[in-house]
Amino acid sequence: MTLQASPAWAADPGPSNILPGQDTATPVLVEGIRESVDAKAAPADAARGHLAANKSRYKIPRAGSDLVPLSATATGSKDETVRLQQKHRGVEVLGGQYVVRMQKQDGKRVVTGTSGHYFTALNTDVTPQVTEDVAVRRAVAATARRLGADLDKGQAPRSESGDPAATGMTGEAKGLVVLPKGGGVLAYRVTVRGTAPGTGAPVVDEVYVDARSGYPALQYSALKTLAAPKAAMGTAGRAAEGATADGPPAAPPNLVPETGSGARLGGAAASLDIAYDPAAGNYLLADAGRMRATSKGLLSTWDARGKSVSETSGKWPSGIKMFSSPNTTFGGAATDSGAVDAHWNAGQVYDFYKKNFGRDSLDGAGGAVNSLVGVTYYGLPYANAFWDGTKMVYGNGDDEFKPMSADTDVVGHEMTHGIIEHSANLVYAGQSGALNEALADYFGNAIDVTASGTPMSDPAAGLIGEDLCRTKAAADCALRDLN
Repeated sequence: MTLQASPAWAADPGPSNILPGQDTATPVLVEGIRESVDAKAAPADAARGHLAANKSRYKIPRAGSDLVPLSATATGSKDETVRLQQKHRGVEVLGGQYVVRMQKQDGKRVVTGTSGHYFTALNTDVTPQVTEDVAVRRAVAATARRLGADLDKGQAPRSESGDPAATGMTGEAKGLVVLPKGGGVLAYRVTVRGTAPGTGAPVVDEVYVDARSGYPALQYSALKTLAAPKAAMGTAGRAAEGATADGPPAAPPNLVPETGSGARLGGAAASLDIAYDPAAGNYLLADAGRMRATSKGLLSTWDARGKSVSETSGKWPSGIKMFSSPNTTFGGAATDSGAVDAHWNAGQVYDFYKKNFGRDSLDGAGGAVNSLVGVTYYGLPYANAFWDGTKMVYGNGDDEFKPMSADTDVVGHEMTHGIIEHSANLVYAGQSGALNEALADYFGNAIDVTASGTPMSDPAAGLIGEDLCRTKAAADCALRDLN
């Protein structure tokens, strides 16, 4: 049996303002055990029973009440993994998750290992001293300051109150959380959305406001972009246009699975899993076969041409529709916008995770997979892509880069961000943010070389985004080189 302990937070957080480290007495990794647990209990109950029965090892005083089940997944015929969320006096602890791995076979169940962080030093009271409204205003103001939105830089006026009229941003409270610093810091989690002054770039920040002092204790961007954001010309101060919705339009009922075709941007023909809509009499880039056999969701590709990135980050633009065709062949518009590539690639990524890990969609529970293609930067070229917490958004490219959905590893990268968010939910800052990006790169690359049959001995096997290049050699414009 191996027991290891390490700091839960990076010692050098850098500019992301991640909190300094706190050691945890609970082992972060236990390996090499085979300890019996209740084979008839639900997986989460069996996992918590193991932790409670081994209190001297894990130092978790109330495993049954302080650890809330997040997920229980089965891999193969016998492996089980249970993820548990720590709560302190009923409030979720940021980064406080513990995983128990088990095997069940022949009517018996054993624990084979555990890992994660449970913070044992927490003693903070969980009664806030400032109101939620104050926390939202302070979070908006902090984001405006982070973006340099003050008179000194000739942009929008500084607003200590976080008045949306002054900052052009809005904040949404997501409840209380305990930050594991020392005895714990009670904080409001606030999601701030808007556009950056001067560039009009989309902004989605997660801000944790100390519920006693009323000032931010932790802040980071929630937009997981593949490439570094580029400033657009002539868009300063421009606001998002049009009404937005909380989610995608409802899929038409009674969709019939069909097989269609289209040309990818590289010229290759692609077989597409699509759907026939009897009510409209047309065909949609909606995979009604691959997922619908076992899942509740739909794999769909949406036409976002003419929509700005600010309309699509963390929200749904108005009037958006799935790509459609009067017949099973999707033509030039679907090719040129990157829709054919996005749809085909998303299917490859779904199949990779389903075949190799038994994972059903990004959330592991058959949830919808939505891709928006053709997005612009306020009408200008946009050579970037991101996962915004609910969907993939792909830019329309520029003079050098094709639409960003045209490379399988880019699509795999963004969809892997979705899987990470629904599993480990790594904070997108500091070391955990670096790990988030690295995992998205590695899996995106693995999916690409698998789908294309590229041998790892090929010099281009470690490149990401190399298929996006219009004029330059692959190695000269690839977004990453994992070699």
